[in-house]
Amino acid sequence: MNRLLLFVLFLLPTGLFAQADFVHVSDSKHLLVVLPKAGWANMADMTGGFVKHNARHFLDREFYVRQYKMKQDDKMPFVLVGEFENETDAALYLQKLQDPLVPFLQMGTADDIFILSEENYNECLRLKGFADYQKYFHKTYPD
Repeated sequence: MNRLLLFVLFLLPTGLFAQADFVHVSDSKHLLVVLPKAGWANMADMTGGFVKHNARHFLDREFYVRQYKMKQDDKMPFVLVGEFENETDAALYLQKLQDPLVPFLQMGTADDIFILSEENYNECLRLKGFADYQKYFHKTYPD
């Protein structure tokens, strides 16, 4: 019986039992992730909204705005905005989006918006999703 269990565990994908290893690094490069509401958000409109927002409020800065999908899940698109010098820089950008909430996000088009270091972003890619990081983020940075 134990041999069978070991054999089955050997055949399962390693990501299934992957453990999240997030770290709080405030002085490294940071990114902003937007998870759109499934079936409701138009990705082109959302990325265009970020580009307009950046042009209106951050003329002296040059941020990229990109659409991605997790490779293993075409149903999980997200918008990535960056790059921020550090956690404080990213948090100020997030605050500018939320207070007051920018028009292109007012219709509930985003399920979640959060900042993360490049190290934690790479960890999310390794884990093939943001679910564990979202829990970590909302626990570490309560509203």
